[in-house]
Amino acid sequence: MKYKCILFDWDGCLARTLDVWLASYKHTLKELGIDKTDREITAVFGDWHGGVKLGAPDNDQFFNRVDELVKNKMPTIDLQPGAKNTIKKLNRDGCHMAILTSSLREYTIPALKYHNLINMFEIIITGEDVKKHKPDPEVVNLAIERFGTNKETSVMIGDSDKDVFAARNAGIDSILYYPEEHKLYYNLETLRKSKPTYLARSFEDVFKQLTQ
Repeated sequence: MKYKCILFDWDGCLARTLDVWLASYKHTLKELGIDKTDREITAVFGDWHGGVKLGAPDNDQFFNRVDELVKNKMPTIDLQPGAKNTIKKLNRDGCHMAILTSSLREYTIPALKYHNLINMFEIIITGEDVKKHKPDPEVVNLAIERFGTNKETSVMIGDSDKDVFAARNAGIDSILYYPEEHKLYYNLETLRKSKPTYLARSFEDVFKQLTQ
């Protein structure tokens, strides 16, 4: 294996959560009388100050309402096609794997248990575990430190420029996961400006990049 330490984003990368989050953001903004485009909303995904950036008068109240709308759907959320098989193959190959997400632990852990993947990841770092969130490299550096591996054999896999920038800021390689359905959420040319090391259109592509 080219990489020994493999760091995965959760929302939009391993898990098909983007449509749930987008619908919940839009519903909450509508209640507040705020009209934003899908691109404006997805631009603040993973940003814990995203509510006020979208115009909400109270950031905590905004996210409390969003959380209320999504909490029943997250424990059984679908995974991306091929994600589960890729994780299992990497586990058999002896890779160190972690999930680095800005989402809450209460959304991530139940879904991993539901899909029987909880034991595949040695480290799971959620939004409550760090002071600064991606694109800050804190979460990446924390995972590498806990694994005791080096940056040359570490890689971050995510679907947003925040994931790529977090990897770059930490000095490691990155794989931008961009399946066809993500055209609804992200502009590829905009994402390319973050300069990912690799681009993958599927988890089969992800596995190839990790093993080439």
